[in-house]
Amino acid sequence: MKKSGNSYMHRLRRIIAIYDKYAPGGATNIYIYNTYIYPEFRICEATFYN
Repeated sequence: MKKSGNSYMHRLRRIIAIYDKYAPGGATNIYIYNTYIYPEFRICEATFYN
């Protein structure tokens, strides 16, 4: 099993927190990705969905 680094886990926690903040309010995945995730983390859309 591959061991993930701390920076990866930190980014993952931040992305999940952003998603959990806006998804219950009815925001679509693509809106959350385009507005909050991509500008800060610069990950591709396929990575966001994995």
